[in-house]
Amino acid sequence: MKECSLCKTKKGLSDFYFDKNRKGNFSVYCRSCTREYQKSSKRREYQKEYLRGWRETGVLLYKYKNNPDYKQSILDSNKKYYKKNKTKIKAESRLRYLVRIGKLVRPNKCESCLLEGRVHGHHPDYNFPENVKWLCPRCHSKEHSKF
Repeated sequence: MKECSLCKTKKGLSDFYFDKNRKGNFSVYCRSCTREYQKSSKRREYQKEYLRGWRETGVLLYKYKNNPDYKQSILDSNKKYYKKNKTKIKAESRLRYLVRIGKLVRPNKCESCLLEGRVHGHHPDYNFPENVKWLCPRCHSKEHSKF
């Protein structure tokens, strides 16, 4: 159980978004309070002011329009990543395909901690894309930190 900092109600951890930057790995606001804030005009005004500051400094324009090498550097880094992680990318693509056609079913519970919610497909070995552990984001990051 965790208390929302905005509405002050106690709710289960599944009612809070995962946030790896927080101490307990969950947001301090519940999902419903977060949704209300996302839809609010206060947030939209903040975003307008933020983007206005970026436009005035010209950082975005310089990065994308005035630098012809920027796009090429992005393409080069993407190619380099693909060469380095070819089997990983193919396994992830194959997993998405198998889920889409219905050969594999994405469960709504983590296999490790049994927490309900969105789960990620973890490949212990990328050479076998059908061999997948379904883990919540928290357990998935723990699994990768073991290596």
